[in-house]
Amino acid sequence: MTKRVIAGFLIACSVILNVVFIGMWIAHAAPRHFAQHSWCVSMENAHHGYALPKTLSMSDSQWTIMQPGIESLREKMSGICGDILKNRAELLNELEKTPTDSVALSACRERIVACQKKMQVLVTDHILKEKEMLTQDQRQRYFNALRKNMTCAGVPEIGGMMSCKHRK
Repeated sequence: MTKRVIAGFLIACSVILNVVFIGMWIAHAAPRHFAQHSWCVSMENAHHGYALPKTLSMSDSQWTIMQPGIESLREKMSGICGDILKNRAELLNELEKTPTDSVALSACRERIVACQKKMQVLVTDHILKEKEMLTQDQRQRYFNALRKNMTCAGVPEIGGMMSCKHRK
């Protein structure tokens, strides 16, 4: 091999390694970057990273009453999300089988829908409780914030902070 071929090979290896390192850095850093722009984390303040108190100009006493409910909601949502993901994995496994068992597929779909219904009931009950703790002006800002942050797979007006994406 000539020096020119060896030099070209080394340069190509260097470029490939740099691309891999940059790609790994982006893969590692990007989730944290995008998480900083989520509804619950984007406007960090004295209330431990929650945007709600600042967005709604809540008093400390209001926040003291509301925060435990939010923490409880997050824990419950996390469990339900885990169940949904488990059921989706089972559905995918059923879809992969040959021949496909339509009864098993239907049962998987029903379990997913039941989890989603449980999530909707949990979230709507929580919103109703929070709504009662707010003044009329705070309620208006609260529901505007909910509407503004509803997205699903990048499509506005569906899902968002009430979807299965768990944010911590």
